[in-house]
Amino acid sequence: MSAKPQDDQAPESAAPAPEAAEPATEETAPSETAPEAAAEEAAEEAAAEMPVIEETQSETAPEAPLPAAEVTVDQQGVRVVMTLDVPAEAVAEQVQEVAQVYRGRARIPGFRRGKAPMSMVRQRYREEIREHVLDQMIPEYVSAELRSRSLDPIHTPVLDSVDFDVDKHLAFTVHFDVIPEIEVTGYKDLKATRTEPDVSEEAIENALSELRERAAKVEPVGEEEGAALNDFVAVSIALFPREGKGKRLAEEERYVHLGNEQAVPGLNSQLEGLHPGDTREFVTRLGDKYPNDLLAGKEVTCRVEVKDVKRRHLPAVDDELAKDLGMETLEELRDKVRQDIGEHMEQEADQDVIRQLLDKVLEANPIEAPESMVEARLDRVVQRAAEDLARQGMDPREGVDWASFRADNKIPAERAVKEELLLDQIIKVESIAIEDDDVLAEIQRLQGGEETATTAIAAKMRQEGSFEAMRQMMARQGALDYLKHHATIESVAGSPAIITEDSSA
Repeated sequence: MSAKPQDDQAPESAAPAPEAAEPATEETAPSETAPEAAAEEAAEEAAAEMPVIEETQSETAPEAPLPAAEVTVDQQGVRVVMTLDVPAEAVAEQVQEVAQVYRGRARIPGFRRGKAPMSMVRQRYREEIREHVLDQMIPEYVSAELRSRSLDPIHTPVLDSVDFDVDKHLAFTVHFDVIPEIEVTGYKDLKATRTEPDVSEEAIENALSELRERAAKVEPVGEEEGAALNDFVAVSIALFPREGKGKRLAEEERYVHLGNEQAVPGLNSQLEGLHPGDTREFVTRLGDKYPNDLLAGKEVTCRVEVKDVKRRHLPAVDDELAKDLGMETLEELRDKVRQDIGEHMEQEADQDVIRQLLDKVLEANPIEAPESMVEARLDRVVQRAAEDLARQGMDPREGVDWASFRADNKIPAERAVKEELLLDQIIKVESIAIEDDDVLAEIQRLQGGEETATTAIAAKMRQEGSFEAMRQMMARQGALDYLKHHATIESVAGSPAIITEDSSA
């Protein structure tokens, strides 16, 4: 159970999850470890005295009915808040049982094992007894209430607050989300329009220009040539006080894309015409957004030395460019570009039809997206974005406002959750089934058709749980196909003049 206790007496660690609950989408803070060796020694000594509480109840033994608790359930939409007040006698009985175990196993100086006064045991192990009682009673009572009320949380209930004293009662509050009740309607006989692809010459020329840009080479300029606009100039920059004397304020070495430099105003014009080895000194006022806050907005003297000058050379759009890209002739390259653009436009047209149909289904079935599902989806979006940055050699912990990123992606995440909930209901109503053989066939298609590899991959996916995830994904695609099959889709002509999609050979 994800724990977010609000009072000073609440436990730091989470209690075990109740039955039938899926993994929590909210995480507890990692526990801290003592940094000093002395603290570790003390912990080890305390552990030597600490009795180990083991589970003695048989897994097959019937559960004894729990003493009734006072329960208040408040459901607002998909969010359920449950408050439980366990009677003092039930708490006292549990505390006594746990304390008795500690008494029988604890090593207390001056007493034989099992002979220490109960009052001393309860005092010495007060916090440990408290934690054990909480870890046992909270999930027991939550699970019992979920079963008795036929509530099915979509994530592990989160512990909000605990009011507990080993000599008094136990009261606590948990919250969780449930799947909204959906009676999906209005998903048949829908109408949509599909824009038919029309690849224009303009689109082909734009794509060839993109390919030309990607094939450009950056090479050193000739000795007689100086730096010019759009060149890449390797420079050593040093900043000094306005008078040009005194301690160096900052220094760096980097490439400047001549014409795009913004950090040091005036640097663009000062570098034009310079050759490797040339130096120049000038006074400038740094911008307010200069990376060094202490220097931002200040007048400084900038001394710059040119280390290298490189220029970007664009190839001609001809047969040689086509050969570099794996084609024999420019005409063959143009045909390949036309085909790629057409396929891309076909995919976009199909996606647009799906979007129109889902718009109508969402409009006919206004539902609430459970916050926990939205947050879980945002977690995945953030993780993918961070992994993309890492693959590009960037540190995802720096330079990214992840809070703003989550906020910007929340509305799309809410829509995606609603779409999935409605599609899942259509799957249920229309009995759309994806058999094991269907999943295996899809795995085989994705990995190239090798049957031996398919068996091994499928076995691993079953262990990881991704086999069922693929089954669910395929079922949702089946629901989308059902929407398209039962819809009227009108074809309309496209506008080739505005198509500027990128393409690669």
